[in-house]
Amino acid sequence: MRGCRRWAAWAGPSAHRLLADAAHRTAAEPDPLPGLDFAVRACVDEIREVARTAAADAQLAASVGIDLHNPFLDPVVVDAVLSCPLDRRPALYTYKPQLARAMADLLPPQTAARTTKGSFAADHYTGMRANLRELSALADGYLADLGLLDPGRFRRHLYEAAAGLPVPLATLEQALAAEAWLTAHHRDPAPNWTRTPARSESRA
Repeated sequence: MRGCRRWAAWAGPSAHRLLADAAHRTAAEPDPLPGLDFAVRACVDEIREVARTAAADAQLAASVGIDLHNPFLDPVVVDAVLSCPLDRRPALYTYKPQLARAMADLLPPQTAARTTKGSFAADHYTGMRANLRELSALADGYLADLGLLDPGRFRRHLYEAAAGLPVPLATLEQALAAEAWLTAHHRDPAPNWTRTPARSESRA
């Protein structure tokens, strides 16, 4: 498996086997994006990840009668970004100049003029430290029973993350989210997605 990212140190043998099988299946399939350079491939991957979340958000909003729009994921906007040649793309030190110009009449001036993006890192680590006991308890759950993670190593990486040490947070948080979902799924009763309308009794 040369060239792949390193395994998470806390990943269990079942996770290793599943990931290796998935990598072999992917390598055996034809390239879905032939002829594209790495920069475009990375951009497509990012767009797909954001689009999956945006689609879920739109579905949730629709369930309560809200019509949610994501103009940054409009197909015309996406096509315009991906069709821009590398030598005509903005410099790395600029902040979304094409988007700011295209949306200048829609965005508030202070939003269009900003040059940085806000960070929630301090709140993130504060939250991890405040809830470390509850997060640590998730290490001994369903993923551990399935052999997908080693509880001791997972807990050690969790403590390191809460202390602000450099650890792969994305992978760690994906495991926490999966374990929290499994815990809720097995703990709470199954949701009732359908309703049977009450029959009205006919009057004689």
